[in-house]
Amino acid sequence: MHCLKNRFRYSVGTSLSAPPNLLYCDHAVIAHGILTMSSSAPQSNSPSFTTAVLPIALGCSMLFTQPASADKVLQSTSEQTTLIELFTSEGCSSCPPADKWLSQFKHDPNLWKTVIPIAWHVDYWDYIGWQDSLAQPEFADRQRQLAAEGLISSVYTPGFVLNGQEWQGWFKQPSLPKTPAKPAGILSATLQDQQVQVKYSGPIQALEFHLVTLGFDVITKVQQGENAGKTLTHNFVVLTHVKSTSDSNQTKLTLAKKLSTAHQAQAVVVWVNAKGTLPPLQTVGGWLRD
Repeated sequence: MHCLKNRFRYSVGTSLSAPPNLLYCDHAVIAHGILTMSSSAPQSNSPSFTTAVLPIALGCSMLFTQPASADKVLQSTSEQTTLIELFTSEGCSSCPPADKWLSQFKHDPNLWKTVIPIAWHVDYWDYIGWQDSLAQPEFADRQRQLAAEGLISSVYTPGFVLNGQEWQGWFKQPSLPKTPAKPAGILSATLQDQQVQVKYSGPIQALEFHLVTLGFDVITKVQQGENAGKTLTHNFVVLTHVKSTSDSNQTKLTLAKKLSTAHQAQAVVVWVNAKGTLPPLQTVGGWLRD
């Protein structure tokens, strides 16, 4: 079955489930092209992680976060950052090329500055036995909500969304379209131990803030579906998602204290949208350590 041609539509209205908890490493530092705080953490250009349960170096606690020595700050520019959302599934034969294309941004000099990719693994192929170990029901709910708002034509994998709008150009020419810079408010996120203080400089209005944690170099052995028997590597994988609404252009999001030992968060992404609609106004993100 080709996952693009055989598109399925789903009803809208399923409430988002509470996200699982997440894991951090002590000495973690967020690095960003605009503002980076120093740390005693060892330097590394690209974090890695697999689904295997392995000893974690750098003094990581498998269950609890160690307090950071200083606040970690991420800040966008005054131009809109491009948020790339990929809806994907391990069981779909069309998805590995899309996952591989998304992974290239890990080494892109514009990562976190002008472009931020994230990959939502969906669960709606599970009913035919194509279980995705990285999927959560709320991730598919977001895609259904995009369809309900008319921002995408239908629910399918692989599905790309750029700043809240469907992008089918990847299937013809897998390179980001060139668009003129769009002015936007400045979005900042300050990590203070378990809290993330988020502020947006745009016009004051009812806003919805989102925070996701990402995993990288996630290696899985697919047991069922069109990719059965293959070993796949995923990057920019959404592990957890929390959100909050505010009428004052700022909010505080709480990071959970623990996560399954099979998953380790390597980066965070925050975006903001007007309440009641999904396209992001601005996005910011960065590594949890250098």
